[in-house]
Amino acid sequence: MRTVIIFSALLGFLSFAPLVSAQTATPRERISDRCTLLTQRIDSIITRFTVKKDDHVERYNKVIEFLKSKGPVGEPLDSDMKNLNQMVITMAKDYDAFIEKLETSKQSACGTSQGAFKQAIKDARAQLDVVKADGNNTKSFWLTTVKPHLKEYRGSKKATPTPVQ
Repeated sequence: MRTVIIFSALLGFLSFAPLVSAQTATPRERISDRCTLLTQRIDSIITRFTVKKDDHVERYNKVIEFLKSKGPVGEPLDSDMKNLNQMVITMAKDYDAFIEKLETSKQSACGTSQGAFKQAIKDARAQLDVVKADGNNTKSFWLTTVKPHLKEYRGSKKATPTPVQ
């Protein structure tokens, strides 16, 4: 019976040992761990937004290439393609600026940055708002301008009879 009590007490102590050692870590070790986790989180955010940027640009470029493959489709759609292409380029540049700001924030993330990291994150968040606005503008332009012109083009193409030879 006595060995069971000693064994259970020893087992209980060993199960709490990692918690106690984590609490007794030096401040330098805790800062190092926090910096490592923060750097990994920023890397994952950079990767996620790089993929999102590539997906957005690819999606809109497919639409633009599809419309170009149809040949001259008329003035409204031709000007829409140019405007949409310009919007996509602007959105891609803003995405790149956002990712660059995250990269610079990662450089000052660890150590004694004296508020530089906090300011870099604020700048990156402000740039993210610009990216979101660009995406909303592009989507709005697609829904309110390009899509109706495309429907109009499809309707006029169906309505025009083909000459019989």
